[in-house]
Parts: sequence; C-alpha cells; structure tokens
Amino acid sequence: EIIPVILNIFCLSFFISNDSLWISLKIEDKTIFTIGAFLVLVFRPICSIAAHTFYLISKKAHDFWWRIDYSSICITMLCEGIVSGNYTFNCNYQLKLLFFTCVSCMFISTMLSTLVSRSMQIRAASFCLFVIFATGCPFLYQWIIYYSQKDENRDDHKALIKYLSLWTFAYILATIALIIKSLWFPERCCRKNRHCLSYVGASHQIWHILINSCLSLSVYAWIVYLRFKYEGKFHCSQ
Repeated sequence: EIIPVILNIFCLSFFISNDSLWISLKIEDKTIFTIGAFLVLVFRPICSIAAHTFYLISKKAHDFWWRIDYSSICITMLCEGIVSGNYTFNCNYQLKLLFFTCVSCMFISTMLSTLVSRSMQIRAASFCLFVIFATGCPFLYQWIIYYSQKDENRDDHKALIKYLSLWTFAYILATIALIIKSLWFPERCCRKNRHCLSYVGASHQIWHILINSCLSLSVYAWIVYLRFKYEGKFHCSQ
C-alpha cells in the first residue's frame, strides 16, 4: 500500500499543477474530484497500512483498526458512488438528488453496522447492498444512456466509450480480486503447507494489488470524463 500512496500523490499533484484541464474546471467539479481522489487513493491506503501494522498489538487494537480499515473502504465506495453518480446524472438534477440521498442513507446504515454490530452476517449484507447500489446504479445507467443515444451524436459517444471502457475494466479487476480472495487462491494449491505463500504471492497480496489498480483506474476514468466534458462536445440532450 505504501508504494501506491506515493505514486498516487505524485500523479494527483502532477495533474493539478500541470494539466491545463484543471484550470478550466468549475469549482464544483474541482471540489468533488479532489475530495474523492484523496479519500480513494490516499486516505484508504493509509488506513489499510495502519490496520495491517497495528492490529496485532492487542485484542482491542485488532477490533479498533479493522473497523477503521472497514470504515475507510465504506468511505471509498461512497466516493465512487458520489463522483460517478455526479457524472452519470449530470443532466438530470432530480435523479442526481435522489441517488445522492439514497446512497448517503445506505452509507450511514453501513457505517452504523460496521461500528456497532458484532454480527459478521449483518455487516457483510449491509456492505454488499451498499456497494452494489453505490457503484452499480451509476454504472448501469451510464451504459443505458450510451446505448439509448448512440446514434444521436457520434462524436460524444466515441469519446464517452473510453470512459465507460476504463470504468468497466476497473470493475472487472475488482471482480477478479474478489474471486481470488474468496477462493483463497493460490494458497489452496498448497494444502500440505498452509504458509507456503505467506511472503510473496498470497491471495491477500494479489487482492491489494488488484484493488489498488481498480481504484487508480477509476480515478483516471474520472479525469477522462472531465476531459470529455470540458474539451469535447458534451451537451445535455433536451
């Protein structure tokens, strides 16, 4: 996690200080992008580093730091939903307000279950519903818009497909990461030696690599969308 944090800070700083696109962004887009990118690419990895470092101190430290780690993941999913939802529902204020309200309420519910409930089943169910709604709704709706308006403005949709392709690939990486972690692969192949991949190649390590790649790709997709919005031929259909 340390290397991705350093690289992410460098890339974000470079984009903000050197890219001409940043100057042309409205204050709303600058604020949403900056907060979202910081929480996703910097805050979450730092919480993960702290959790993996200090959870061994004691039983209380274990419970405290894993709740911090879990909470940072919830915040990351909220950012994914808010930023992508802001782009997806850019031309529909009512849907945007409805989505923001629903995803915020689900986030509060998930955080409460994380911090209060001792039941793993309740926490897992709440988290899964929240993630599916926060990330799935904007994603599916954006694809529906793309196909429903595909023949109206070819220039718009040629640019938009790059954003959607990056977004889709990021979710594919997340799905692969989840499968690997759930199947406990490749450790499952070393049944006689449970710790054969404790240092290099463990499923948990692969999980972190793929999830960091997924989130970095998502933030890059946000930049692609902003470039399409401000430098392309973006317009809201009447």
